[in-house]
Amino acid sequence: GTAAAVTPLYHDLDEIIGSKTSQWKRPWWVKELELEEPTTEIDWSRVERFDARYSAHSPAEVCRFVGLDEYNRVRALANTSQDILDNKPGSTLRDNALNVGAGTGQYMGGYKSDYVFPAAGTCCGSYSVYWTGQKGTATPESLGVPKWSGTPEENTQMVRAAMRFFGATDVSVGEMNEKTKKFVSTYPQGGDVKYLNSWPPPDTYIKKIVFEDVDKGYTTDTKYVIPNKPLYCITYTVPMSKDLFRTGPGSQLRSAANISRYRLRAAIDTCTKGFLTALGYQGLEEPYPCFPSQAGAVLDGLAEMGRNSNVCISPEYGSVHGYFDIITDLPMAPTHPIDAGIFRFC
Repeated sequence: GTAAAVTPLYHDLDEIIGSKTSQWKRPWWVKELELEEPTTEIDWSRVERFDARYSAHSPAEVCRFVGLDEYNRVRALANTSQDILDNKPGSTLRDNALNVGAGTGQYMGGYKSDYVFPAAGTCCGSYSVYWTGQKGTATPESLGVPKWSGTPEENTQMVRAAMRFFGATDVSVGEMNEKTKKFVSTYPQGGDVKYLNSWPPPDTYIKKIVFEDVDKGYTTDTKYVIPNKPLYCITYTVPMSKDLFRTGPGSQLRSAANISRYRLRAAIDTCTKGFLTALGYQGLEEPYPCFPSQAGAVLDGLAEMGRNSNVCISPEYGSVHGYFDIITDLPMAPTHPIDAGIFRFC
């Protein structure tokens, strides 16, 4: 009755593509720039692929700076049980339960590790996120029908509408060319302290990310393979709780806000890959990071870098938001970087 009168009624995907959900309506003060020319200046001649094993998300890398003893001392300070008994604000039994629930099913991706996050193993479970998507998804070929064919502009609108339906708040697109391929990591993050004195870990532990002259991406026990062909990087945003994220380091509530984006990402990632596969195309993403999502957000107009050149800031959602990416061979129309005054003033 009343709900039907106010709820849009769609009969097919063409109507969804033409709906408001597929459009990107920005505030008037958000201006589009030329492709690959964001407000953050980039000297493309100096950009090289980065080995993310050397990031602060690698326990072995942290130990190289502070030492193994100090690393273990700080980790030992976390005592979830005692915090609960002390009724510590932000870490009570209910706070911890929210964190556990928020992280159930989340998946960081990319490496096997005995590094437990957060402290005391309070969360999380695992989630079946695969480099090429879920196994057994029906394809146009398996159904005996032609794969989807649309213009790049239609495809960008279609993917934005679908991903927002799956849970993303917004979606941008960038072409993967000889410049932007430099942002693809050579290895995802990770590296346990047991490899501190035998660095680097073997490729069977942290797979390398390589480009090969193949038509389809694939993975083995030692590598993730991206095909050398026209590709596009879809960068998307996932909502987070600003109020809980502001509760400070060590808080189970902050952890719940942070971990929620990874749980939501797992669902959006899996659904989007299934959608692309069912259209006759590929969706590639699992290791973290493959294509750094902040780079995609800035290059493709979801956000600008803040003045400290470390935090992405969205005109719509501010600095507390999750950014993730998926690589696809579906032809798409790239979106433009923006100037909303953020890099100059925020």
